Amino acid sequence: MKLLGKRLARHTVFNVVGQATPLIAAFFTIPLLIAALGEDRFGALTLAWLLTGYASIFDFGLGRALTQMVAQDLQRADDADTTELGALVATALAATFGFSVIAGVILYLLTPTLVVNVFNVSAELQAETQQGLRLIALFLPIVIATTGVRGVLEAYQHFFAVNAVSVPMGLLNYLAPLAVLPLSNGLPAIVLVLIIVRALGTLTYLFLCLRLLPWRYWQLRPNTLPALFRFGGWMSVSNIIAPIMLSFDRFVIAGMVSLSAVAYYTTPYTVINKMRIVPMALMRALFPALARERSNAKTLYQQSLFSLSVVMIPAVAVVVIFAKPGLTLWLGADFAAQSFRVAQLLALGILVHSLGQPSFTLIQALGRPDLTAKLHVAEIPFYVLYLPWLIERFGIDGAAGAWLLRVSISTVMLSLLAGWLLRREVGRAGTLEQQPSRQ
Repeated sequence: MKLLGKRLARHTVFNVVGQATPLIAAFFTIPLLIAALGEDRFGALTLAWLLTGYASIFDFGLGRALTQMVAQDLQRADDADTTELGALVATALAATFGFSVIAGVILYLLTPTLVVNVFNVSAELQAETQQGLRLIALFLPIVIATTGVRGVLEAYQHFFAVNAVSVPMGLLNYLAPLAVLPLSNGLPAIVLVLIIVRALGTLTYLFLCLRLLPWRYWQLRPNTLPALFRFGGWMSVSNIIAPIMLSFDRFVIAGMVSLSAVAYYTTPYTVINKMRIVPMALMRALFPALARERSNAKTLYQQSLFSLSVVMIPAVAVVVIFAKPGLTLWLGADFAAQSFRVAQLLALGILVHSLGQPSFTLIQALGRPDLTAKLHVAEIPFYVLYLPWLIERFGIDGAAGAWLLRVSISTVMLSLLAGWLLRREVGRAGTLEQQPSRQ
């Protein structure tokens, strides 16, 4: 258990470095991008970032399912298992590609409606926003493939290699748009550069995967699809609903208020959301560990929850206290006046959401993604009702408050479900120990 804890801590540190490094680039480039693009065009850019960042929802759970299944199968390492792993990976990636093509076609066709009727883009920006979103639609398979091939490396727990690729990708996500500004400040040019960066990262991940599983083992086996879909089916529900609910408020703000309001809301969120690097880093390392070490699930879960509390509570307290002076120093008094309350509420939401992540990860790693999916489905009608009402009454502050309320309810329910599953796991282990030996 001590060795397992050290390995988990080391992998978490790798993930923290990989996710924290781009924050430096974001801190310096976001003010420059706002000044160069204007608030409306920068708001459109944040929507493009949003779509590329959450494109993994269109893999329909196969990426996460692949990580969980490969992690379990890696307990064996003979030639037959390598062949099975190669077939599993190849089939999952092929299915993901097919889904992403369909999703790309749908996004391409819906782009005019999204730009005009959903995102409330101003008339002068509608043409270039449509061009940018259609570029994302055309290259959606490349964007989505990143999740699958990276998931294979995570199942092998090669987190150093994963982050050696993700660090430059994260930096270029902010630096590339700034670099293209001398040539063009149009959204299509910026989106094209972002897609090129993502494509290079995907190819690098693929090269690393092929070193672990050579190409000769990559065979399509349709008979592996049922197992993938059984696990990924429910997981895909969470993978689709959770990111949408995390970002749904920005789309409602765009439709009910303006793109400028999206910028006031998204800018503090973009920075404060980086506080999730610690829970996200830990969960990425914890998921494959739990899939392979179910007997140690309770200890790993408790240690993770304690570690997150120690790190996140003081960090959030600092943000709440210094939100207004910090935003004033960074973006000016006018911007801070519009955004500091949003920053405070979002920071509290990040804390609550982070403390719910060990429960979320445990439930899925123990093979019950249906529970998280059903919880997310149950949350939708309530959130859809009170979010617009709070935005109408309190503007972007109401959106932040609605998000805090939602994640608070979700965290409580996830904790109850995780405790129930752990009690079942302990009971099952005790029953197995009492059974007579087969030998």
